[in-house]
Amino acid sequence: PQYPATRRDVAVVVDEGVRWADVEKAIRQEALPVLESVEFLSVYRGDPVPEGRKSLAFSLTFRRGDRTITAAEAEEARRAVLAALERRVGAVLR
Repeated sequence: PQYPATRRDVAVVVDEGVRWADVEKAIRQEALPVLESVEFLSVYRGDPVPEGRKSLAFSLTFRRGDRTITAAEAEEARRAVLAALERRVGAVLR
């Protein structure tokens, strides 16, 4: 690609029954034009994450095709992803 991407790593806390596939689907359903990829990083259970919940970490890559994406645009897209995850799977930013 001609223009550079920017990456944001995110960790959210979800109920134990929420699968990574549910999280990824919720992110992709948001259909953000600047979202290039979503990559699973890790799952964590234990203190300080409450029992019956887990932390899922993932990386979001954002890119525009017509120019370099700004930090503000990437942050706006990250916030949109977090709002979608809260609505669709009850995720809370860790």
